[in-house]
Amino acid sequence: MGTAVLERPEVQAPPISAGPQNFMDKAICVVVQMSKPGNRRAVNSNEVEVDADRASISVSKALLDSPELKAITSVDSEIRQWLYRRCLPSMFRSGMYLLPITKLEEADETLLRFQTERQDAIERFLAAYPRLVEAAKGRLRALFNISDYPPVEALRSAFSFSYNFVYFSTPGKLANISKALFEREKDKLAGSIKEAKEVAQQIVRAEMAEVVNHLLERLTGQRDDGKKKIFKASSVENVRAFLDGFTDRNLADDKALEELVNQARQALTNINAKDLRKDDDLRANATKVFSDIRATLDTMIVDRPARQISFDEE
Repeated sequence: MGTAVLERPEVQAPPISAGPQNFMDKAICVVVQMSKPGNRRAVNSNEVEVDADRASISVSKALLDSPELKAITSVDSEIRQWLYRRCLPSMFRSGMYLLPITKLEEADETLLRFQTERQDAIERFLAAYPRLVEAAKGRLRALFNISDYPPVEALRSAFSFSYNFVYFSTPGKLANISKALFEREKDKLAGSIKEAKEVAQQIVRAEMAEVVNHLLERLTGQRDDGKKKIFKASSVENVRAFLDGFTDRNLADDKALEELVNQARQALTNINAKDLRKDDDLRANATKVFSDIRATLDTMIVDRPARQISFDEE
C-alpha cells in the first residue's frame, strides 16, 4: 500500500440566515480524525510471577520500544493542542469542533502541514519496524508473540489522518418533498445549534475563570514560609492571551462576558508583571478588580464543562 495522501478539503462559506443559525454564521465545524495502532497487549496473569490474587490484577505488555512511534504520538499531541487553543467542542458529534470562521485559512494550512509531518513520522517508523520487532523478541522473551506484529503494509493501513470542514443547514429540498418534515428537521437543527451555543458560552466563561483564578492565586497566594508567591510574567501573559483571542472565540456573542473582558483589559492597561511585583498599591488594586470579576463569573457559570479536546487514546 502506498503513502496515504490527503486531498485538501474544499470549503464553502456558510449561508447567512436568521435566528439561532446566526451563532453558526460565525463558526464552521472542523472534523479531525486520527488513528494509530495500539502499542500494548493484555498478558495472561498466569504468565507473570506475582504475589497476589491473579483474578485481581491486570497485566499488559508494550509491544515496541520505539522513539519513532513516540514521534508520531508527539505530532498527534501537537495537533490536539493546536485544536485546544483554536476550537470549541461542537456538541454535534465526537471529533467535530467549532472553529471561528476567521481562523479557517489558518486551520487549513496548519492541518495540512500536520498531515505532512505525521506521514513523514509514520514512514520513519515503518522503515524501522523490522528492527524494532527483532528487538522486541529479546526484550519480551517468553511474552513475545509474533501474531502481535502485523506485516508492514497491514500496519500502514492502521494509521490515518483526515480533516474536513462542514456547516449545518436544513436541506432545502426537504421543503419540496414534505413541508412538515422540513419544519421538523429545521426545529431539530435549531435545537442542536442552541445547545452548542450554550455550551460554547459556558466553555469560554470557564476559560476566563481559569486564567483569572490563576492570576489571583499568584497575586494573593503565599508560600509555606509565609512569603508571597513569586509573581511570574506568565501570570499576566496568560490573561492577556485570553483577552486578545476573546473576540474570535466569542461565538455565542456573550455580552455579559464581553463586559468583564473589557474590565480586565482596562485593569491591565500599561501594567506588566514587574509593576505588580514592586508596587503594592497597584497589586492591591489589581487584586480587587479581578476578585470582583471572579465573583461575577461565579454567578455566570452554570456548569463548568470539561474544557479539553479529547481524541481516543490507545
